[in-house]
Amino acid sequence: YHNLRVLPSTEKIGITRNYQRGFEACRGKYIAVLDGDDYWISRNKLQLASMFLDEHEECSLCFHRVIRHDETSDHVAAYPTFAPEEESNVFTARQLATGNFIGGLSTCVYRSETIASLDREIWKMKVREWMFNIAVAERGSIGYIPEILSIYRVHPGGIWSLKPPEEKTAELLELIDDYNKYLDFRFDPEFQTFKLALFREAEVRRLTEAMDRWITPFVPPVLLSRARKIYFRIRGSA
Repeated sequence: YHNLRVLPSTEKIGITRNYQRGFEACRGKYIAVLDGDDYWISRNKLQLASMFLDEHEECSLCFHRVIRHDETSDHVAAYPTFAPEEESNVFTARQLATGNFIGGLSTCVYRSETIASLDREIWKMKVREWMFNIAVAERGSIGYIPEILSIYRVHPGGIWSLKPPEEKTAELLELIDDYNKYLDFRFDPEFQTFKLALFREAEVRRLTEAMDRWITPFVPPVLLSRARKIYFRIRGSA
């Protein structure tokens, strides 16, 4: 392909710096990302995204629906989980701060001028899709294309997939604190609510593991399942 350019590297510089130099090397009006373990499934993806951004000048980026494929269990599910006809096709940074509804960087297409306008301090932190997209969305709305145009692979070799739940929670908490400060705490209420949900989720996980370890050998599975539901219903209403 005559228009394919490769950016060689003689050293390992990490994910964030690779994104930075990749973005800076782009020459077009729009920038689309395709992570190495994902793949697009529509020949019209780039056309649909560029047409959307052409028509919605208020948007700094757009994203589309994606299929998440867990290759270990072979489970597949569409993401975001909301039905296309139930939501608007434009979202705000504040809405994204309440929880990540974008299914990976491989679903995103950005305005190159918006990426170039980002504070360069962002490249000193970890670039992860949720927080990075909040920073981008401060410069314009988030457009939504309700068509499934790519596959997000969950597999044992994935950087995120390999991590146990405890490590994922710890990294998310670190990212929230770093970006909360970077964004001058403009989304602090949303971030604090999300952190509280993470803490509750971790507590449920610990209690479930404890119940499985100490009670399962002595209680029939049906009764154990009912006991869990009753316990967490009571905890949730407290």
